[in-house]
Amino acid sequence: MSENSSSELLIIDDDVVTRELSALQLSTLGYRVSLADSGLRALELIATRRFHLVLLDIDMPGMTGLDVVAEIADLTRDYGDG
Repeated sequence: MSENSSSELLIIDDDVVTRELSALQLSTLGYRVSLADSGLRALELIATRRFHLVLLDIDMPGMTGLDVVAEIADLTRDYGDG
C-alpha cells in the first residue's frame, strides 16, 4: 500500500479537464481524491470531511477561489492540530 493512501485531497476547479486530469495523476500516486466543480460544492464537502490538502482554482465563476479560502478558514478554525 502506498504511503500516500491515507492522504485525502480535494480538487476544486470549474474546468472538468483540469479537475479530472489532476485527479487521475494524483490517484495514480496513491492519493484519495475528491472533486468539486464549484466553491459551494467544495464547502459542502469540507463541512463534512477533513482533507489533508486542497488544490483550488482561483478564477471560478460565482464564488472565487479567494472567497472559498476565506470560508474554509472559518469552517476549519476549530480543527487544531488533530
